[in-house]
Amino acid sequence: MISLEKAQQLKEAGLEWNLERGDLYYQHGKIVHHFYDFTCPEDDITGKIPDFIVFAPSLTQLIKEIDKHVVNWQLSKLSEPRESYSFTTSNRKNKWFWNNPLEDAVADSLLEILKGQ
Repeated sequence: MISLEKAQQLKEAGLEWNLERGDLYYQHGKIVHHFYDFTCPEDDITGKIPDFIVFAPSLTQLIKEIDKHVVNWQLSKLSEPRESYSFTTSNRKNKWFWNNPLEDAVADSLLEILKGQ
């Protein structure tokens, strides 16, 4: 699971949360919750998700989101250092290197894509 800080960065970069059963989210920066029912933890007055709730997308959700923005891309595990990945688009316009766990590498790649739009 990605960190609260990474989840907040994605939210600030414009990642939208389309509620799905089983989604993970942070509430008040500390507790991780699973969304299981069909009522959203929304603000009753505005109908928007309050700022103290931050979506923590899964690896699958991060990949689906990248697929919305980039047609052909590849994430490769590098042999050294440990937990290192390379993200490359098919036209080699973007190439980033990450020295962190897989979910964070994918989240960082999505963050760069969202920032570039």
